[in-house]
Amino acid sequence: MSEKMTIKCKDCDLAVTNELTELRNGRKLDNSNEGGTNVIEKGYYFISDKKYSREPKGSIIVSNNDLINSKIHPDFSIGCCGLDGKGMNIACKNGHEVGRQYSECWMPHYTVFEFGLINFDE
Repeated sequence: MSEKMTIKCKDCDLAVTNELTELRNGRKLDNSNEGGTNVIEKGYYFISDKKYSREPKGSIIVSNNDLINSKIHPDFSIGCCGLDGKGMNIACKNGHEVGRQYSECWMPHYTVFEFGLINFDE
């Protein structure tokens, strides 16, 4: 993977993020676990290494603020303030599952993409 990329839906090739730059140092992630904090800054992505993220190794983590052409998956409901990351709750605007978003008020905020559901332009 190169330093810059755009994440796309694997099924329809629709871009679901802005152009992102790789964050290679996991120490720059906000791992405070405080509710409402953004784990990663807008404009960046991080590939989970399990050292700085609880997500499976190899998962791509982005800011919720970088999502485009996406929507809440119709099979999921919103909690009191957002999504809790249970299941593939984010879809491209054409309805294809692409990732999991964490945006509830009591948890850190970010979106996770898994390689089987996405492609990317480098």
